[in-house]
Amino acid sequence: MPDKYVLLDRDGVINIDSGDFIKSPDEWLPIANSLEAIAQLCQAGYKIIVITNQSGVGRKLYSDADLTAIHLKMQQLVNASGGKIEHIYYCPHLPTTECHCRKPKAGMLLQFAKDYKADLNALYFIGDSLRDLQAGTAAGAKPILVKTGNDIKTLMTNPELEIPIFENLYDASKFILSEQLIINAPKIRTINASHINRYCLFCYFNDTFFHISFSFTLQASRSLGAICFSHDQANLWFKLPSNGLRKFKQC
Repeated sequence: MPDKYVLLDRDGVINIDSGDFIKSPDEWLPIANSLEAIAQLCQAGYKIIVITNQSGVGRKLYSDADLTAIHLKMQQLVNASGGKIEHIYYCPHLPTTECHCRKPKAGMLLQFAKDYKADLNALYFIGDSLRDLQAGTAAGAKPILVKTGNDIKTLMTNPELEIPIFENLYDASKFILSEQLIINAPKIRTINASHINRYCLFCYFNDTFFHISFSFTLQASRSLGAICFSHDQANLWFKLPSNGLRKFKQC
């Protein structure tokens, strides 16, 4: 079985972000429950990869040695909580530098995929800003937005986003872990129409009735199997074996 990974931005996802940059270990403070979230993912068999822009190095606000010390503190706190960070990729370049690694470009994610022989299409990348989402999408990963950093600006300027959005890393990790719980779909009604089978699923979530329908060719419908359910605080999501992540529409 291939290794499982979750990719994380750092500032605004794991630790409290600062407009003045995180320049020393003393300034690195974890967001509530973020260390526990990483621990839960690790205990479920996921390996954690951090992918972060650190232009403060290029701005000479802190050195590579300072950044190493910051990351050492982060790793020690994660370890003490029962988790582990497998690797940290960072871009030290200025936004004006024409590098390939700084998000929203996909360079760091692609380097990770090359180093670990990982399939990015199967992985979630959790970030707090539009550039995280853009980098994840460009690399072929599945982006998730958390509301603990630059999310307000991201959501206000991009109201059309149709991706999972969670309050924090802990809630996002619960969503990822819930995908391992495969629930056989109850009350499936099949409507045959020519060569198309249309399936209708009825369920309740937070005392609200939902009706979901989806279509397969006859060949595909033979291997429908189970449907995977998960949810955030506002939405109920389902995943079909070959059709990616979808969101339920309320009746």
